[in-house]
Amino acid sequence: MKVLKTFLLRVAFSLLVLVSAQAQVTFQAAPHSFEEMLGKAQETGKHIFIDAYTDWCGPCKLMDTEVFSTTFVGDYINERFVSYKFEVEKDSLGQQLAMKFGISGYPSFIVLHPNGKLRLVTLGYNDAEGWLKGFMDKMNAPEESFSGISTTLALEWPELYIKAFVPENGRRAFPDSTSLMAYLAEKNWYDEIPFRIAQRFQWLLPEAYQAKIIDNKERVTSLFGADAYYNFTLRYFEQKIQKAIKAAAYEKAMTHITDLETALPDSEGNARFYRIEVYLKQQDFNALTALLQAQIDDLHPREINHYSWELYLECEDMSVLNTAATWMSTVVKEHAEYPYYDTYAALLYKTKHYEKATSWAIKAIALGKKQGEDTSETEALLDELLKK
Repeated sequence: MKVLKTFLLRVAFSLLVLVSAQAQVTFQAAPHSFEEMLGKAQETGKHIFIDAYTDWCGPCKLMDTEVFSTTFVGDYINERFVSYKFEVEKDSLGQQLAMKFGISGYPSFIVLHPNGKLRLVTLGYNDAEGWLKGFMDKMNAPEESFSGISTTLALEWPELYIKAFVPENGRRAFPDSTSLMAYLAEKNWYDEIPFRIAQRFQWLLPEAYQAKIIDNKERVTSLFGADAYYNFTLRYFEQKIQKAIKAAAYEKAMTHITDLETALPDSEGNARFYRIEVYLKQQDFNALTALLQAQIDDLHPREINHYSWELYLECEDMSVLNTAATWMSTVVKEHAEYPYYDTYAALLYKTKHYEKATSWAIKAIALGKKQGEDTSETEALLDELLKK
C-alpha cells in the first residue's frame, strides 16, 4: 500500500562499508559559471558529478538522506569526482544544464569529463547499495561517443524550449503541437538543439515523426547515446499502450506491449507493468496472479506489496486473495516495514483469518508508530477485527 524505501543489502558492498573512512559526498559551493566548474575539475584531474534535483522531488531528498550521506558512497564519489548540486528549476546554471542534457526527470545525475564532454547521464533513486552498484556499472561500461553533443553549454535555445525549463511566476510553459512542428519543420532533427526539443516534447510529435527517429537507432545512439534512444523508443510505445488502454482496446494494448519487448529486449519490467495494468482493467485477476507468480522471485517487495494491495482493493476471489496473502507472508518475514505489515493484515482480514489478522494489525500499528507512519487505516481495520 505504501512504498518501501530500501532494498536488501548487497553482499558485494559489505567489505567496502567496513573499510570506508571518509564522510558523506562532498558537494562544492555553487560555482559562478560553467567554466569555473571545468576549471576545478581540470585542476584536480577529476570528472564532474552533478546532482540535478528539485525542491519538490521526494526521491531527491531520499538521495541526500539515504545515499549521499553514506560513507561508502562518499568514498567512491569523493575520490573520483568534483561534485555539485543544482536545483534545476531555480538555479540559472542548473537550468542551463537541464536544457543542455535534456533533464526532465528527477533526480538526475550528470557526469562530465574535465573538458565538459558528456560521460553519462543517469536517472532515479535507489537505496545506497543499489544506486552505487548501478552507477559503477555505468562508469565501468564502454564509453559512448555522444558525437552529437557539443561541449558548449550556452546554446541558442528557442523560446519555446526555454519556457519548459525556466518557470515564469512559478509555472513552466509548453508549446502546442502546431507551434512545435512549425519550429522543427525546417530543422535537421539530428542536430543537437532540434533533437533535444523533439526529445523534450515527444508527446506532441505526430507518431510518424517519432517512428522516423526510432528507425534510425544507430544514428541516434552514436549522436546522443544508447539511453536517449532507449527512452525515446520506450515513450513511443508507452504512448501507444496507454492510448489503447484508455480506449479499452486491450487486445491492441497487448500487441503494443509485445512490440515494445521486440524493439527493446531489456524492457521486461515495463512490459510486465503494462500487462498488469491491462489485467487490472479487465478484472482478470487469475491472469494477473499467474503473471506475478511466475516472476515472484524477481519482484522487489514493494512491487509485491503494491499488487497485493491492488488485489485486496479490487478482487473478491478467495483463491487469488489467499495467493496474495502467501506472497505477503514471505515479505513480512524478511522486511519489517509498516506498509507490508498493513497489507498482510488487510489480506488476512479479507480472507477471514481474523485471529491472525488481529495479531498482524497490532504489529503493524506498533511498527508504524515507531517508523512515524500514519496508522489510522490499520487502526480502523483493527476496530473491525475486534468486533468479530
